[in-house]
Amino acid sequence: GVLMAMGTSTEPIVFTSGASLEGGTSEPGDWSGIRMEGGEGVNSGTLRYARVEYGGDGDAGLRLNDIDEATTIEFIQVYRGSADEPGAEIRGGNVHISNLYISECENTSLNFRSSDSEFTGS
Repeated sequence: GVLMAMGTSTEPIVFTSGASLEGGTSEPGDWSGIRMEGGEGVNSGTLRYARVEYGGDGDAGLRLNDIDEATTIEFIQVYRGSADEPGAEIRGGNVHISNLYISECENTSLNFRSSDSEFTGS
């Protein structure tokens, strides 16, 4: 599939815990997070002006697996990730990420892990 999530600077898209939506108290690790899969020459979509909150239940709040430069990742905030997983994780690929802000995560903010290919993006 292709993720098309295009917020604006004044109206960002917020991916968050169900507890937030139900008026409860959100905690890091309330849900998994956003995971994008790619491959060479594959456009996995656009993630622009978005915030990923309270992720990290079994996966990084934002995980990019072999995402190619045809995909757009810009103006992203990862907020309050869990102690069990990094806030964001990049595994291989050639994506160019612009303005990634990771804050208040209980574990590593950003992690690069090996995959079938090395990360060569920027």
